[in-house]
Amino acid sequence: MSEVIQETPQASAATASGELPFISVIIPVWNRCEDLKDTLLQLQRQTYERYEALVVDNASTEPVPQMVRENYPSVRLFTLPENNGPVVARNLGMREARGEIVLFLDSDTVPEDQALEKFARKFAAEPDLGVVSGLQYDAITGKPWWWWTQHGYDEEHYLHVEFETAYKFEEGAAAARKEVVLSVGGYAEDFFIAAEGRDLAARITDAGYRVMYWPEVTFLHKAAQRLKTNRWYRSDGRLYFEFRNEFWYTIKYFPLPLLLVKTILNLGRNFRRALKYHALTEFFRAYRDALKGLPSNLRRRKVLKPATIYKITSEKYKKLLGPLVPGKKEALAEAAKRGAVVK
Repeated sequence: MSEVIQETPQASAATASGELPFISVIIPVWNRCEDLKDTLLQLQRQTYERYEALVVDNASTEPVPQMVRENYPSVRLFTLPENNGPVVARNLGMREARGEIVLFLDSDTVPEDQALEKFARKFAAEPDLGVVSGLQYDAITGKPWWWWTQHGYDEEHYLHVEFETAYKFEEGAAAARKEVVLSVGGYAEDFFIAAEGRDLAARITDAGYRVMYWPEVTFLHKAAQRLKTNRWYRSDGRLYFEFRNEFWYTIKYFPLPLLLVKTILNLGRNFRRALKYHALTEFFRAYRDALKGLPSNLRRRKVLKPATIYKITSEKYKKLLGPLVPGKKEALAEAAKRGAVVK
């Protein structure tokens, strides 16, 4: 990787008292200077003092490093010479982080004032917890961001209920046990953006740690604004990465019969999405590049345990594919030991 420039000010004013874990807040950023400025300002309102903040700038064209230096000298600033996506930035942040717990935070996302304290207590109390996502609300509409319906957790009944999300976590609003994430290889750096949380959640689950949704911590997310300014977040840009990365994700982890069927089904579904969003060019480019990256992903191929496969497969595919989806018995047995529920 190209040279990384680090600016290391004095460590955050964190006390050494208490046994709760030290937390490193990792914020990747590409432009969105004003959003980041506000996020860092709001971060200072945290009730928990044992933390540091790291900003990893992905070669912004806006004066992000200057803003951080001038307004937040206690923040640890890293600047990358080129934009390789938030996956590379988060991995760099983890390698440099001093905390045993890391909070992955998008530059346009603000945690509630007690977020760090709540996360610290939860990780201290639950040693098998790998990653936990909070509840995000859109800062403009006030509506919750809800990803879990396809796995059997509808918003009406589960918005304020904790449950396991082996299939995904919120990459920009989640806390994780740093050593667990690093031990399974961190974020897949060839993904750039999109599906990186799914990819990492599968490996963390397979390593025996829980990935959870926990609505006791809330965030405000300004993502509606970025749709207007960042082509990677508009449908035509993001769909490219979603299609390509989903192909690689399936290739790396699923047993052969299920891999073949899922790939065919995903092709059809993604083609329909491309038609809907007038993104056929992105569709064909995504699968062309997915095939180019196939050899490297085959080298990383490691079929997940049956219980993991079952937990990361959507409700729709479980019903559609039936016995092709392995691991139900194993997943239910694991859940019974923990007193949990598997959909």
